[in-house]
Amino acid sequence: MALAALALLFACAALVTTPRTGEAGAAAQPSHCQGSIVLNGNFVMGNNQGTMPAPGSVAAWSLGYGAPQVFKTMGCADNGYVRLSGNKTGGNAIAQVFNPANKIKQGKKYVFSACVRNVPGAPFVKFRVVAFNGNLPAGTTHPAPGPSRAIVGHSGPINSTDWTQINLPSWTPGKDYDGFAIAAESNDGTVSVGDLDNVCLTEVSEVACEEAQTGSDGEVVFPANLDPDAPPVYEDVSEYNGSVADIYPQQCNTEIDTWYQNCEPPCASLGGEVPPEATEDKCSEELEGLGMTTPVSGPVQPSAAMTCDKLQDALTNFKPVRPRQGKLPPIPAATPPACPALPPSDPSQPFNGADIIFVHGLKLQHICDRAHNVPGALKNWPASPG
Repeated sequence: MALAALALLFACAALVTTPRTGEAGAAAQPSHCQGSIVLNGNFVMGNNQGTMPAPGSVAAWSLGYGAPQVFKTMGCADNGYVRLSGNKTGGNAIAQVFNPANKIKQGKKYVFSACVRNVPGAPFVKFRVVAFNGNLPAGTTHPAPGPSRAIVGHSGPINSTDWTQINLPSWTPGKDYDGFAIAAESNDGTVSVGDLDNVCLTEVSEVACEEAQTGSDGEVVFPANLDPDAPPVYEDVSEYNGSVADIYPQQCNTEIDTWYQNCEPPCASLGGEVPPEATEDKCSEELEGLGMTTPVSGPVQPSAAMTCDKLQDALTNFKPVRPRQGKLPPIPAATPPACPALPPSDPSQPFNGADIIFVHGLKLQHICDRAHNVPGALKNWPASPG
């Protein structure tokens, strides 16, 4: 099956976290956020506390779907943040439509970052970022990717109740997009709640495919307050990110099954692991299920037991048999049959037997008269032609 018909599945989401104190002035935007195309990413301007769209509102942002909440109290670095909730299938989202001259551009590279925290209740919260054209669908269901929507990225699970900086992997859009939306989610039906602040979407010139910051020695640089005794937490999650034809409509010819190796985008990955059923050798089991491992004896054509080695050898040395091209005799021209001779003339028959008599109407009186021996009805033709 051509890969163009497959959907991309990413097995895990990259997440780089740096704990923040939550004190004013202690959480300045990171350097890579300078030049962000997002307006009012700290939710300070035009902040009206409450549930969106009213009374809650904030300048440059609009209701994506659901019922996000706007807060005017201290956030990651200043007064203002947004609270989102959701599960695997639906929830709340905020959206922003960019200035037409400053929208998301096809082929550019962008990095999304934000300051977030988990609101106690669920074990963790995750955030999903979606780029879109037009309008988001009505309702509270997380919109699926498609021709007018693309997944920018998913965060990993965030269980810290302190403000934490997250940075998603670099994303290269396959087309221009007018806006983007941010939603909260979980891995199942559990409703998770998270706070969002200091949102940035920044164009970058170079792509760092590593998911964590590394030092000059190439080793990962961990946060200073990381507990070295805490065991790492691993998570395998499958996410539908859309069809390759929607994600890479321009960069790659997704109509052929070799598109990926001939046009591999930087840092892109089909993700996940090869399923066990694709790597396990079940040849012997399948041959046995088809009854091919037992010799067959018979008077016409006895057959030996088939083994995987024999099958592999037969496939390797298989040579198609070409049909013999014989010459067929030409089809003779069709000769119409001769018309049959006319019957001989018979004066004793009407019209000498050379015509067909059509009887119009049906009167049974003469037949009844003849059956009752009525005079005048007993003569035969031509003695009585009337």
